[in-house]
Amino acid sequence: MEILLRRDESFTIAGSGNGVVVVCREGTLWITQAGDTRDHLLNAGERYTVRGSGVVVIEALRPADLRIERPQEDFRPLRISPATGRA
Repeated sequence: MEILLRRDESFTIAGSGNGVVVVCREGTLWITQAGDTRDHLLNAGERYTVRGSGVVVIEALRPADLRIERPQEDFRPLRISPATGRA
């Protein structure tokens, strides 16, 4: 799934996010996940793999083009929706 975000625009990944890979194709992304004490910054060409089931918030610090990849064998529901405020 390809997603384009404007600066300061964000969305969440909830449900069966474990193993999902976020690929930053362009721009800069800030990623935070419930249960993870670290925040992650991705620049173009970098990727982040979701570990666990905590809700993930992804925000564009600059306009960004990203891709969400799922393991092919994973058919569990994944909910991606606009975030309701700043991350």
